[in-house]
Formats: sequence, C-alpha cells, structure tokens
Amino acid sequence: MLTGTLLTGTLISQITDAKAIAQSLVMPFQIKTAYDIVTNRDLKKALGEAMELSVKNVPVFSGKTAIFLDRSASMSSVIGIGSLFAAVLAKSNNAILINFGSRAKNHVYNPASLLADIQAPLNSANLGGTDFNVSFNLLNEKVDRIIILSDMQAWVGRNLPTDAFKNYKRRTGANPYIYSFDLCGSGTMQFPEDKVFTLAGFHGDILQIMGMLEQDKEALVKEIESIKL
Repeated sequence: MLTGTLLTGTLISQITDAKAIAQSLVMPFQIKTAYDIVTNRDLKKALGEAMELSVKNVPVFSGKTAIFLDRSASMSSVIGIGSLFAAVLAKSNNAILINFGSRAKNHVYNPASLLADIQAPLNSANLGGTDFNVSFNLLNEKVDRIIILSDMQAWVGRNLPTDAFKNYKRRTGANPYIYSFDLCGSGTMQFPEDKVFTLAGFHGDILQIMGMLEQDKEALVKEIESIKL
C-alpha cells in the first residue's frame, strides 16, 4: 500500500511525464482546471510544469496571428481564463498580443518565457470600458487571423467596430479570419462580417476546429453530420 508521500510522488511523475502529455494532446487550459482545485503545493507545482509542457500540444497556425484580449472592467469574472488562453496562443504561435479596454496597448513578451510569466501581467481587468475599435486602430501589421477574447460587452462609442476593421484591412492589405470568443455567453455579435466565427468554450478540440474552419466554413456542420448515431 502506497503512503501519502509515495502516492504524491507517483502522481507527480505521471503528471509531469512529457511523453504522456504529448500523446494525450491535453491543452493547458484543461490542466488549469485541476491546478485551480488542488491545494497540495507539490502537486500544484507539478501541474504548473504540466501546463508548460502541454503548450507543445497547441496547434501552430500558418501565417501571422494577432490576439486581442479584453481587459475592461466587465471582464473581471473571466479574465483568468481569458489571460491564460491569450498567453497560451501567444507563446505557441509567437502572436501579436494587444490588450484593450477603452484604450489599447501592445503586450511585449518573450515567447521563450514561462507561460505563467506571460500571463501574469494580463491577469487584471482594469482598462476601463470596452471599445473594440482601439485594437484595430493600433494593429499595423498584416495578419492572417485575429483572435478576440472578450465578454462582448461593448458600449464605448456605441457602435460596432466595422469601420475600424475595414480601415485596418485597407491600411494593411490584410483580409484576416476573425475568431470571436464570447467568454460570458452574452450573445452579442460585434463583427457581422464575412470570415468571422463566433465561438465559446475551451474544450480540447477548439483549436483544431479553428484550423478546420479556415479550410471550410461548413466544417463543423459536416463534422456533426458525419457522426453515426
């Protein structure tokens, strides 16, 4: 019979097994669920290491990616998952990372840094109201996709960011896909444009689904229809 110490040691070796993590294709935000529950310091440390190892399971998208992370005051209840998802995508894809609220600013980071170190400065909702226009106005690089992480509670300016998005495309020559993650399920569609996908949730397949959608807008429908009941 294993003692508590031996059992903990066994769990730690399993949790931090790089080969097992690679084979499992587990995502960092899935491990985060366990990390938030566990109180044992050694296990918590091991889960932190596992999150770092699991970043290698995150798909690398072709071309250049920009991430817009909403850090307005209304994001306070979901900023933890939003900042983690932003850090994961930024680290794995060397993406441009912009924080926004009533103003926008670039988040400069080192992709080689630990995931926790990239996330930490993002983990507060203190940038005022929610104005999607400011992120598009700040972004000057031509990108292939923009991933927006927000509660979609936009009220600043009281208008959709359609014009700012069009100006961005005109200014840079880009025609990016937009993945708009509604972190609170508010149901507000901020981007009534072509090549825009509104998503919710952080299940293990969400990043693979994003890749599928760039190949075929009907990919999800076809995937569901292919399931035999």
